[in-house]
Order: sequence, then C-alpha cells, then structure tokens
Amino acid sequence: MSIDLKKILGIHNEINAQTDRGAAIIAAAILDDALEDALRTRLILTASLSDRIFSSENGPLARFSAKIDIAAATGLLPKEMCDGIHLVRRIRNKFAHSIEPLKFADQEISAWAKSLHVGIDKIDKVDDIRLRFTLFSVGMVIALLLFAKVPALKIVPVKELPSNTEITGQFAWAAIEYVGIVVSQSQKPA
Repeated sequence: MSIDLKKILGIHNEINAQTDRGAAIIAAAILDDALEDALRTRLILTASLSDRIFSSENGPLARFSAKIDIAAATGLLPKEMCDGIHLVRRIRNKFAHSIEPLKFADQEISAWAKSLHVGIDKIDKVDDIRLRFTLFSVGMVIALLLFAKVPALKIVPVKELPSNTEITGQFAWAAIEYVGIVVSQSQKPA
C-alpha cells in the first residue's frame, strides 16, 4: 500500500496554479471529496443509502460542514483535525461568498490559516500563508487517502502516532516527501 506521490503533487500543482480565491475553493473541494471517500469507507452503506445521504441536495451529508461534523462525532478523525478542516471550509466560504477581491494576506483569512496545524514542523512553521493553507489541505488529503485505503485505520494526531508502524511510515513518508518537494520548489529563485 502506498500513496501516489504524482497524484498528490498534481493536486498541489492544481491548487498552486490558481488565484487565491481559486486555490481556496479548489483545495476545499478536493478535501471535501477526500473526506466523503473516507466516510464512505467507514460507514455501512447500501448504494441507495449512500446516494441519498451524500448525493441528494437535501442529504444529511451533502454539505462539507456536515461531513466534517460526522467525522468528528463518529471518531473517524480527531477533533483537532476536524477543527482545521472547518477552518479550510471557512476560508473557502469567505472567498466564495465575497464580491470583494480577497487574498490570503487579508487579516481574517490570514488569522484562520495561521491556526492550521498538522503536527509536522515543516508545515506548521511555514510563514507563507497561502503555502501553509495548501500544505495543510494537501496533508489532510494524504491522511484521508490513506484512510480510504485502510478502512480499519484510526487517524489520530501525528504527535500520538507510534513511530514504528507501517501506517505511520507510509503517511510520514508521503507527507515528508511531498513537503520536501514543495518547500524546495518554493525556495528556488524565480
């Protein structure tokens, strides 16, 4: 089992190619899809029930916020991770519902993005707000992709993971390799 690094870098590059508004909206959409896939893996669903709760416009899990809340309520994701994903959703909503031109550097958005933490120093100490948002979002997608591949996996905060497990190694390897590539690319002279 492994995480497809090309897919991860493709997600990162798609987000990175956008304006700030586009980056926030696309990152949240990809994270929403990854969360839905992880929930579908964990929940006991028939095809009909799955369509009803996820796909219909009035389905109880059709909205991103509901998916995040059910992930927290069922123990699928730890509270800290759900809080961060809610911040991604809030940032997305701020960009999506404002007619004013917005940037990640704007005070409210910047404050929310600075609150995003995954427990990996290379991400948590990034000063560039947009890069931090992207690293957090893609880091959560990595965790959710791994979760969808291993239904019995319980996602816990990185600081609580035992350092000698294969799952920890797979997540850490994918996350560190991704972060290493992105950070080195962002430090290259233009």
